[in-house]
Amino acid sequence: LELCVVPKGQIMWKQVPHEKMKDVLQFAMKNPHDCLASITSGLTVLAYGQWQYMCEFGMHVDDTVGPINLLVQVLPPTRLRYSQGSPQPVVTLANDAWNM
Repeated sequence: LELCVVPKGQIMWKQVPHEKMKDVLQFAMKNPHDCLASITSGLTVLAYGQWQYMCEFGMHVDDTVGPINLLVQVLPPTRLRYSQGSPQPVVTLANDAWNM
Protein backbone atom coordinates (compact mmCIF):
# COMPACT_ATOMS: atom_id res chain seq x y z
CA LEU A 1 0.00 0.00 0.00
CA GLU A 2 1.36 3.43 -0.96
CA LEU A 3 0.45 6.91 0.19
CA CYS A 4 0.23 9.58 -2.47
CA VAL A 5 0.36 13.22 -1.34
CA VAL A 6 -1.11 15.59 -3.93
CA PRO A 7 -0.25 19.27 -3.46
CA LYS A 8 -3.17 21.69 -3.39
CA GLY A 9 -3.99 22.98 -6.87
CA GLN A 10 -2.13 20.15 -8.62
CA ILE A 11 -3.17 19.69 -12.24
CA MET A 12 -3.69 16.24 -13.76
CA TRP A 13 -2.10 16.23 -17.21
CA LYS A 14 -3.29 12.74 -18.15
CA GLN A 15 -5.91 12.76 -20.90
CA VAL A 16 -9.38 11.36 -20.21
CA PRO A 17 -9.70 7.93 -21.89
CA HIS A 18 -11.61 8.10 -25.19
CA GLU A 19 -14.35 5.73 -23.96
CA LYS A 20 -15.05 8.04 -20.97
CA MET A 21 -15.05 11.37 -22.86
CA LYS A 22 -18.80 11.30 -23.59
CA ASP A 23 -19.59 10.83 -19.87
CA VAL A 24 -17.21 13.65 -18.88
CA LEU A 25 -18.77 16.06 -21.38
CA GLN A 26 -22.33 15.16 -20.34
CA PHE A 27 -21.45 15.83 -16.70
CA ALA A 28 -19.68 19.10 -17.57
CA MET A 29 -22.75 20.37 -19.47
CA LYS A 30 -25.19 19.82 -16.57
CA ASN A 31 -26.68 22.91 -15.02
CA PRO A 32 -25.03 23.81 -11.67
CA HIS A 33 -27.97 22.62 -9.53
CA ASP A 34 -28.04 19.17 -11.19
CA CYS A 35 -24.25 18.93 -11.00
CA LEU A 36 -24.23 19.63 -7.25
CA ALA A 37 -27.06 17.13 -6.68
CA SER A 38 -25.12 14.47 -8.59
CA ILE A 39 -21.94 15.07 -6.57
CA THR A 40 -23.85 15.11 -3.26
CA SER A 41 -25.70 11.86 -4.01
CA GLY A 42 -22.41 10.31 -5.09
CA LEU A 43 -20.98 10.82 -1.60
CA THR A 44 -23.78 8.68 -0.16
CA VAL A 45 -23.60 6.03 -2.88
CA LEU A 46 -19.83 5.64 -2.60
CA ALA A 47 -19.97 5.51 1.22
CA TYR A 48 -16.44 6.86 1.67
CA GLY A 49 -16.71 6.64 5.45
CA GLN A 50 -16.98 2.85 5.24
CA TRP A 51 -13.91 2.26 3.07
CA GLN A 52 -11.20 0.40 4.94
CA TYR A 53 -8.37 2.50 3.48
CA MET A 54 -10.07 5.79 4.26
CA CYS A 55 -10.47 4.71 7.90
CA GLU A 56 -6.90 3.40 8.14
CA PHE A 57 -5.46 6.73 6.96
CA GLY A 58 -7.79 8.76 9.15
CA MET A 59 -9.37 10.41 6.11
CA HIS A 60 -12.89 11.81 6.24
CA VAL A 61 -15.20 13.29 3.61
CA ASP A 62 -17.41 15.97 5.13
CA ASP A 63 -20.69 15.90 3.23
CA THR A 64 -22.36 18.49 5.47
CA VAL A 65 -20.37 21.51 4.26
CA GLY A 66 -22.29 22.00 1.00
CA PRO A 67 -21.16 24.15 -1.89
CA ILE A 68 -18.53 26.84 -1.51
CA ASN A 69 -19.66 30.39 -2.27
CA LEU A 70 -17.19 32.52 -4.20
CA LEU A 71 -17.12 36.09 -5.42
CA VAL A 72 -16.79 36.10 -9.19
CA GLN A 73 -16.30 38.63 -11.95
CA VAL A 74 -18.06 38.51 -15.30
CA LEU A 75 -15.46 39.09 -17.98
CA PRO A 76 -16.13 41.52 -20.82
CA PRO A 77 -17.04 40.03 -24.22
CA THR A 78 -14.25 38.84 -26.47
CA ARG A 79 -12.91 41.37 -29.00
CA LEU A 80 -11.46 40.13 -32.27
CA ARG A 81 -8.99 42.33 -34.10
CA TYR A 82 -8.62 41.89 -37.83
CA SER A 83 -6.07 43.46 -40.15
CA GLN A 84 -6.13 47.21 -40.72
CA GLY A 85 -7.48 46.77 -44.24
CA SER A 86 -10.55 44.90 -42.99
CA PRO A 87 -13.95 46.63 -43.35
CA GLN A 88 -14.53 45.93 -39.66
CA PRO A 89 -11.12 45.87 -37.89
CA VAL A 90 -12.53 45.22 -34.38
CA VAL A 91 -15.52 42.98 -33.61
CA THR A 92 -16.96 42.59 -30.12
CA LEU A 93 -18.65 39.21 -29.84
CA ALA A 94 -22.03 38.89 -28.15
CA ASN A 95 -23.41 35.81 -26.39
CA ASP A 96 -20.03 34.07 -26.23
CA ALA A 97 -20.00 30.43 -25.16
CA TRP A 98 -17.60 27.51 -24.94
CA ASN A 99 -18.43 25.04 -27.69
CA MET A 100 -18.06 21.64 -26.05
